[in-house]
Amino acid sequence: MSKRLKRLTRLGDILEPALKKLDISQKTKSSMVLFLWPKIVGERIARNARAERVRGKTLFVATRTSSWTTELTFLKAEIMRKIREEVGGGTIEDVRFSASGKTWEDDIPEEKEEDLRTVKIPGEVLEKIEEICSSIPEPPRSSFKNFLLLDARLRQWKLDRGWLACPLCGALKEKGEPCPYCLPRAV
Repeated sequence: MSKRLKRLTRLGDILEPALKKLDISQKTKSSMVLFLWPKIVGERIARNARAERVRGKTLFVATRTSSWTTELTFLKAEIMRKIREEVGGGTIEDVRFSASGKTWEDDIPEEKEEDLRTVKIPGEVLEKIEEICSSIPEPPRSSFKNFLLLDARLRQWKLDRGWLACPLCGALKEKGEPCPYCLPRAV
């Protein structure tokens, strides 16, 4: 076996300890699906359907009408493909649509993904990201660092808009809403 092959390391072997150290979990990736919903499906669909919550690996989407539920059911495979492109595979394995009669035209955030990059990350979080990424070799280091920075900005964006940390698991949730991760345990 050549020296080069002996030095090759699986990406998972490098990233797994860093993810554990940061406590990046499925919940974080799932929350990114909720935030990125308008980008994943486009503004037209986002005005008529809203990603409401994730339980396990199932995304629950409320639609304005039963017609939208039917249309999105036909588009489910394409939506799943776009979710995998945005946040990676294994995060969401099913999408369930149900008619709610609501519209969310005024609820689509003004911020676009580019504006998320302007969210200020607290210094201690930046230091932790730098510390974790320092042990990862290139080329995956820069991609992983960008992922962690995006996740930190998303978390801060939510905190700035009144989201609260669940006292049981630490996941962010909207004020007045039950934690979507702890709720199944409580039932």
